[in-house]
Amino acid sequence: STMTSALVAFAVGRAARHVLLEEPRRAFLATYRETPLKDQLNGGTEPPLPFIVAKHGEEIPHTTYTSKTFDTAKTTMSSSWLITNDNEHILDRNDNHFSSVNTAEIDASNSEEGVSDESKESQTEKVNAFADICDEQESSQPTAEHLMVDMKNVDGAFLNSIYRLATAMIDVVNEANLTLLSYHCHGMQPTGVSCVGILMHNYISFHTWPDDGVITFDLVAAEGKSIMPMVRVIKENFGVPQAASYNGDVIHQPSMRWAHKLRGFHHRSTKISNLFQMTDLGMFLVSILGTEYKEQVASVETDFQRIDIYDVTFKKTPSIGDGSYQSLHSDLFRPDRVLFLDGWLQSTRKYEAAYHEALVHPALFVHPSPKRVAIIGGGECATLREVLKHNTVEKVEMIEIDKEMVSVSRESIPEWSDCSDLEGSARWCVDDPRTSMYYEDAHAWFMKRYSDEGGRPGDLDVIILDALDPEAEVPFAQALYGDDKFMRAFFNSLSDDGILIMQLGEAPTYGAPDETYSKFKNRASTTTLLATLGFQSIHMYGEVSVVDLRILFAMYLPFLLSAICDFM
Repeated sequence: STMTSALVAFAVGRAARHVLLEEPRRAFLATYRETPLKDQLNGGTEPPLPFIVAKHGEEIPHTTYTSKTFDTAKTTMSSSWLITNDNEHILDRNDNHFSSVNTAEIDASNSEEGVSDESKESQTEKVNAFADICDEQESSQPTAEHLMVDMKNVDGAFLNSIYRLATAMIDVVNEANLTLLSYHCHGMQPTGVSCVGILMHNYISFHTWPDDGVITFDLVAAEGKSIMPMVRVIKENFGVPQAASYNGDVIHQPSMRWAHKLRGFHHRSTKISNLFQMTDLGMFLVSILGTEYKEQVASVETDFQRIDIYDVTFKKTPSIGDGSYQSLHSDLFRPDRVLFLDGWLQSTRKYEAAYHEALVHPALFVHPSPKRVAIIGGGECATLREVLKHNTVEKVEMIEIDKEMVSVSRESIPEWSDCSDLEGSARWCVDDPRTSMYYEDAHAWFMKRYSDEGGRPGDLDVIILDALDPEAEVPFAQALYGDDKFMRAFFNSLSDDGILIMQLGEAPTYGAPDETYSKFKNRASTTTLLATLGFQSIHMYGEVSVVDLRILFAMYLPFLLSAICDFM
């Protein structure tokens, strides 16, 4: 009968649906759920994606939002969040309710019929006004900073959770004080997540490989406040340690490599362009992604200079716990600590002792009995440390214009100024009873005491100038090395058999041109000037260290000059 035929057809259809559709779907989902690194996206353990909330008082710009995607999200949810202010309700676009955008206005603005003549004229006036501004600021070009971060040994479950990754991304953006307009994530099959966040200016993005514990990360932000400190923030938010292993495998802590680049069209005269494009700090450290390890220890802008201190490892070292000699004696294989002033390399933990010993000891050993010593500059206090090793020294006057330099050095590079191994001294060399600190301009300090009109008799046995390289393109360098009255004050300040020793920048290379016509012209004029003041002899020498040439920071060798004053 008809009824029987209908029932049979219905039963066959149900069975076919079950066999052909439902069973394969259940098998796929079962495999999907059993994957250890896979979090469920639909109605499972993952909560809804986090909201984007504008910072208090921030005005959100008017934008036109468009998107297009392949129809691949068969088993995942899709959300596009609208940014609102703090006191407004946030809704999913899929809810068909919008609290911060008038969709009718958007639709009208996107169709020619929905725009009135008056509105067109208003828009035209705004465009023309904007064009006038662009004409006036033709020389101003868009600029940005680009931070690239690669991390490994990160927890796989975290790297496969869209919710946790999106939350971490929003936390990074908020701590960077940036404005996130929207973000979009794709969960890959079977594992992996790609996300991009659209910022007010530029973007933030990453992709993960959960099975390998790897994430690659990019943050591009319009130039303003430096995004360099965000390296630490990214590590804190995305460097989730791997879960404990049940098979006894060694669990490595998350590690990262990063690099900082300038994007856009930077004018070379700008401070940030000079710092990150033209100096040792930019060319040999922060812009290199392949450096095995680097971490910012301190970055301080004082009234006189910028101070940057980094821990750096150029070669891969064995991991802690692998049983290697390096692992068992990790204190001998610490990262090198490197000091930069205004982006230029000044000192490193591995080689500072060789430099400061060569700067100080030749002069103090040559002098028959050095009792009074003056140091100009040397804010790390390592030169002071070496001077205090001589038991004939009774008084050291150190003249350093930048008090913050001394404070930062004491906090971040304490080994440079450690005198605890000197009998009768102090933990900090500045606290040694023989030390007198003057946080003053050395030029004014010497001119006041030892100029031809100063009146103070020559009472210094040794003067050590450990300040700026003479080729430094700053006004203070010219004041130090180009003022004949200042050099005369040096001469006047020295006692019989007094010695002046000066650090005069990097050593000349073989075949270098006459320094009078090169960037070392200040050094040439200084040596010529000293010869006219009455010094008995002038000796020039370079300190050469046998170093690992793979370490670029060892390329700079000091060029030293000592002048001996003999009134006998």
